Amino acid sequence: MKHYSKLSGKIKQQVTIFSNNVTAGEFTKPIRRAIREFIYGIQAEKDIKIASVARSLNEQIALIKVETRLSNNLNKEDYFEKLHDKIIQMASKYIREDTVLAIDPGDVVKKYAKQMEYLYKVRDGSTGNIEPGYPLIHVAAADVSGEVMIPLLMKLYSSIAPGFLSENKEILDAIDFVVKRIGQKGIWTIDRGGDRKKIIEHLLEKNLRFVIRLKGDRHLLAKQEGVDKWDKQDALAIAKQTKCRHYKWIKKKKEGEEIPKKVRVTIGAHEVIFPGCEGKPMTIIVVKGYSKTPMMLLTNVEANYAHDTSCLEKIVDIYLTRWKCDENYRFLKTSYNAEDVRALKYIGIKNTFTLLLAVFYFLCVFLGFKTRLNLLVKEICEKAQRFFEIPEYKWYALSDGVYKILSKTIKPFTAPSSRHPPSTQTILFPKDPYFYAEPL
Repeated sequence: MKHYSKLSGKIKQQVTIFSNNVTAGEFTKPIRRAIREFIYGIQAEKDIKIASVARSLNEQIALIKVETRLSNNLNKEDYFEKLHDKIIQMASKYIREDTVLAIDPGDVVKKYAKQMEYLYKVRDGSTGNIEPGYPLIHVAAADVSGEVMIPLLMKLYSSIAPGFLSENKEILDAIDFVVKRIGQKGIWTIDRGGDRKKIIEHLLEKNLRFVIRLKGDRHLLAKQEGVDKWDKQDALAIAKQTKCRHYKWIKKKKEGEEIPKKVRVTIGAHEVIFPGCEGKPMTIIVVKGYSKTPMMLLTNVEANYAHDTSCLEKIVDIYLTRWKCDENYRFLKTSYNAEDVRALKYIGIKNTFTLLLAVFYFLCVFLGFKTRLNLLVKEICEKAQRFFEIPEYKWYALSDGVYKILSKTIKPFTAPSSRHPPSTQTILFPKDPYFYAEPL
């Protein structure tokens, strides 16, 4: 128990340092305290409900008073811009030219909710059914060659809330919000449905590179082989006539789970132009053998696709890296009961998901990237008591370990006195190569 208490103290210290970094100079003192308590409580209870967070604080006053204080501060002002601004600025140093920036539209289904503000219909990504809920946009950065994951943005919205114009506008605003803070670095990646004219035109206008999976019925102007003539065809027709001379072995996924057996696919390329974007030639990368119909990836990343096999494989790897970002929201849903949000006011619901992003950033980057915290991270994962080994997506083990350690503490969560700022000397551990996370 003594060892748990020591580890708990170190985690609380890191939560305080992190929350102070992302709230400094931006919020009033009560709001800063509430954000710090939410970041701690969500991890301590593995739950996003206000009642659970209040319970984790172990304050020596009536629980209802703690809940009321947290609820009032959660609904007082919008955290989105200020918190995201700090987090993306902190993350920008890890973003490089070829970092994958994945946009993952999602949903928060509230099947039995009645009183939540601006609740409307969404398509449940798991079942395909139309249910009450809220759309969600998630942006994350990932490295093609490694396991590094950097959450950048999580925005919940409602299609009936004041100020809403369209889903396209929400996606474009999310892109602009990130680009304003990291510049033109990275390669934006979107799944099927991202091949909308407004999105592609916007990415081209901002001089951003992208890899977007096409639907089969998307019309493009394709260049005929051997002649300087362009014909309008749908993407599937272009893919079927594309010669795929190169091959690659890839891991396939089904419903988010990786299939152990690798699949041999063939890859080819065809030069195309998106209608309305003449003068800006693009390439469609065709992957055959992955599914019944060819996978079609539209990209403006310049390369010699006709003669360089590695360029073809690179585009495929960039798109497949987007799966890492898909795993993010699945992790948040299962580890922190993301869809069990109980706030009734719209601003409180949005703030809850902004805080959830902060929690994820704390785990993935603030703890995961700091060499001096390697031993602490290793000890946390060991406390998760997982059988065999830590999974490839190690954030499950890290989340379980933090929860187990914090759940055993009975001391109230309080920030260190301003007269005695938290010292970092007690956590200067030697580097452990097993858990060292190389920055992007």
